[in-house]
Amino acid sequence: MRRDFMKTGIAIVGFACLLSGCGASTNAYGGGSSSPFHPAWWRSAPDSVAKNVYVTQESGSGAARLFAFGPQNKNNSAPICTMSAPNGVVDIGADASGDVYVPDIARGNVRILAPNCGAVIGRIHDQFGGPIGVIVQPPAIFIADGSGVDVCSRSGCTSHLTDPSIVQLSSAAADGLGNVWGAGYGSSGISLVVWQNAKMPGHVVSGYIESDTPGDIMFDNTGDLVTVDSHFGQAYRFKCQLVYFACTQLVKINLHGASNFGALNGANSDIQVTDFQNSSVDVYSYPNFRYEYSYDAGFNGDAVEGIAQVP
Repeated sequence: MRRDFMKTGIAIVGFACLLSGCGASTNAYGGGSSSPFHPAWWRSAPDSVAKNVYVTQESGSGAARLFAFGPQNKNNSAPICTMSAPNGVVDIGADASGDVYVPDIARGNVRILAPNCGAVIGRIHDQFGGPIGVIVQPPAIFIADGSGVDVCSRSGCTSHLTDPSIVQLSSAAADGLGNVWGAGYGSSGISLVVWQNAKMPGHVVSGYIESDTPGDIMFDNTGDLVTVDSHFGQAYRFKCQLVYFACTQLVKINLHGASNFGALNGANSDIQVTDFQNSSVDVYSYPNFRYEYSYDAGFNGDAVEGIAQVP
C-alpha cells in the first residue's frame, strides 16, 4: 500500500482532560469545550501536562479524524477525545503549551488547535506549497510540502528549502542542532538531503537505505536518525556525520505491518508507529525496537497516518 505524502514525526503535547474539559465527546473541527477552570483564551500550560499520544486517520467515506490517547494504552482504551480533521496523508506537530498543528493540504495552510481536540486558534498560510507535515522546534516552525521544507513562524513562512535531487518530498525532520532534513523521491532514486542551520543550499546525504516508498524520518535525543520504510514495513536507525554528509546503518527491524509514521516519547524509551496495514498503533521499546503491544480503539478499520507523542 503506497503512501506518497509523509512527514516526520514530532511530539504532540496535550493538557489533562480534566483541565481541557474535552471528556470523551466528539467535537466539530473548530469546536471543542472550554475549560471549567480557565476561559478559552487561557494559553499557559499547567505544571502537569498530560503526556498524550495524538493520531490522525484517513477516511474513505468522509472527513479524517484526530484522536488523543493516553501515553500507555496497553488496555486498548477508547480515545480521550476525537474530532474531525482535513483529509490527506499528513503528519502533525505541537508546541510546548499543547497547541496542535494540523496541515490542510487542500487549503494550503496549517490549522493551530487548542489542546485536546480544542478550537482553531490560528492558521499558518504556506505560500510555497500544500503542507504535508509540521515540525515545531521553537522559535521555528518547519512545514514540509511536496517540494521541500518551509521555514515559518505562527505569522507565516519566510523561506523555502529545496534541492535539485528532490522531485517529491515525502518526509522531513529537524535535528537538535537546528539542521533540517528531508527524504523523498529523486530523479535517480530515493534521496536524503540536509539543509544546515535551516538555510540553503541543501546537501545530499549518502547511506540512506529505503525502498521505493520512503516513510517518516525523525531524530532521537542522541542525534541518531530513525526512519520508517513504508513499503516493506521496516524501521532503521542510523548514525549520521554532517562533516561527511553520510549516514551509517546501526539497526534494522521488521515492523508488524506497513507503516508511514512514528513518534518517540520524551524519554526515548518507546516508539509508537502508525500501522496503516492493520489500522492500529504498534508500540515498541526503544532503542532495541522490541514489540510491546498494539491498540486500535476507535479506528473502525480506516488507515491511520500521523502520530506524535508528548515529550
